[in-house]
Amino acid sequence: MIIEPTRRHFAVGVDLGKAAETTAIAVAERLNPSGWDGLRECPPEKARLQVRQLRRFPPGTYYREIGKGLAEVLKSVELTATKEHADSGALGRIIARVDLIVDQTVVGTPVTDMILREAGVLSARRVAISGNQAETSSDGIDRIPKQTLIGGLEVLLETGRLKIAESLPAAQQLADELVNYRGRKTPNAPLTVDTWRELQNDDLLFAVAIATHELTRPQFTYEFYY
Repeated sequence: MIIEPTRRHFAVGVDLGKAAETTAIAVAERLNPSGWDGLRECPPEKARLQVRQLRRFPPGTYYREIGKGLAEVLKSVELTATKEHADSGALGRIIARVDLIVDQTVVGTPVTDMILREAGVLSARRVAISGNQAETSSDGIDRIPKQTLIGGLEVLLETGRLKIAESLPAAQQLADELVNYRGRKTPNAPLTVDTWRELQNDDLLFAVAIATHELTRPQFTYEFYY
């Protein structure tokens, strides 16, 4: 019996803090909406998203330990395992696409390099949160406006396209961050590394925002003619 592989698309968002701040990792998955024809690829703007994992590292955690924690997340069963089909007992392959996005706004390139080496990662999309009005890219770093990240996350939550399981260990902390952030007014002032997080514990919020932004941005395909 031929069983078609199950294709899954994950994004792992890593929000790195200073040594005296918290750092967070969030894993989100892109899913087709209910009733979607599985033979067609769902466009990002219509997909549903599910937060699968949340992990927070307390202040003072060595960056090498964060790298080891990231390796554990990337090697987790959910991202790599096969699944057993109940009807036949056969094993079906899971083809998982895992995009890793690391926010190096305050730690810079050398620390990010060390963390990725410790995690055994050869490449990742590196981003920095900015106060600009549009996304830009230079020197291998994509600069994403802060309001783009937060605004996109709010839209996903208000439209019900983003789900966060209450059973996740850090789900309540994330919910508190969301409530606290929406209750604050972001000043219209230039963004610096000191205002990147308005509160020290906004890390889960930004880790999820980074992951969901990756899963909802347009995916371009190219066709070549000869």
